[in-house]
Amino acid sequence: MQELISEMEFSRYLEDQGLAHTRDYKVGPGDFDFRIERHSGPIYCDVKEIHDSDFQSPVDEIDAHLHLRGDIRKLRRKYKGKKLNSPVILAAMNFSSRFFTGLTVDRALMGDTEITVDRRTRQVIHPLHHTKNAVFTKDKNTSISGVLIFDR
Repeated sequence: MQELISEMEFSRYLEDQGLAHTRDYKVGPGDFDFRIERHSGPIYCDVKEIHDSDFQSPVDEIDAHLHLRGDIRKLRRKYKGKKLNSPVILAAMNFSSRFFTGLTVDRALMGDTEITVDRRTRQVIHPLHHTKNAVFTKDKNTSISGVLIFDR
């Protein structure tokens, strides 16, 4: 299997930081890209790339949050049914033609954001809140510790 640029860059980063790691660590039905050795125990890490979508949004929306949600779901399937006692990190690298921000990551993890305003009075009826499509909730996030946006 051909190694992705993102995995090579992440491996180089770990080496530059002096962090011992194992590549393609087998767990459950899949494997993690990295097992990072720490004095407190291992950290499992999977590296994903975000590319431009195949479709063009009619409102030219940044859709990286959709890619992140999908990557989190794929990562969870790798160790489905296996209980892990160590942190699991998704490291995502942006190879798309668009930048994204912390709000993009927040939307991916916590769901879409919404605020409701009365058109006539312009008063806030319902303050900013998350609506749906969350992949990190107290019920859903039982194994992934976090998302790292890795920028080389």
